[in-house]
Amino acid sequence: MEKMICLECGHSFNFDKSKECPICKNGNEKLLLKPIEVKDIDNKLGLGDEKIKMSIKKLLVDKTHSVAYIKLCAKMLEENGYMSLARSLEEIARRKSTIEMMLLDIYGIKDDLRLNLNNVLMRAEEDVKHSYLISQMAKDNNEEELYNLMKDLVKEESLNLTLLNGVLKDYLKEDIEKKELIN
Repeated sequence: MEKMICLECGHSFNFDKSKECPICKNGNEKLLLKPIEVKDIDNKLGLGDEKIKMSIKKLLVDKTHSVAYIKLCAKMLEENGYMSLARSLEEIARRKSTIEMMLLDIYGIKDDLRLNLNNVLMRAEEDVKHSYLISQMAKDNNEEELYNLMKDLVKEESLNLTLLNGVLKDYLKEDIEKKELIN
């Protein structure tokens, strides 16, 4: 069975013979997406060497964490009154983000907006699940401070998921309407 995402309600489900979302009964195939993972588009890179592909993936992951740490330091500097230093770090983080986008471009990921929005939605869904699991572990281990933090993170990530789902849904509807007007 294929995994599908309904863009009407955001529900992920296994696609079966009915070809409709079990929650909202959406059967419009244009609003049902098969999740596509980055590994599905590796061939766009044009390189056959798996070592190079894996190195680029690792670099992207490491750089993402690097930007997060820089932004955290910038926030801490700002909170302590070092505004110009905080702005400098924010600029460095912006530049590093630009480099990450260039690496994604090299990797061949920017070619399909629908695919990229879909991948962002899938990543957000995984973030919600992962955050929830950590919150439950913290609760089970009576780590109240961590539990409360993770519970708030789950709420925030869930909101992000809802907003991202709306962006993807609106993009697809507008794109469909635009294509119908052209035809």
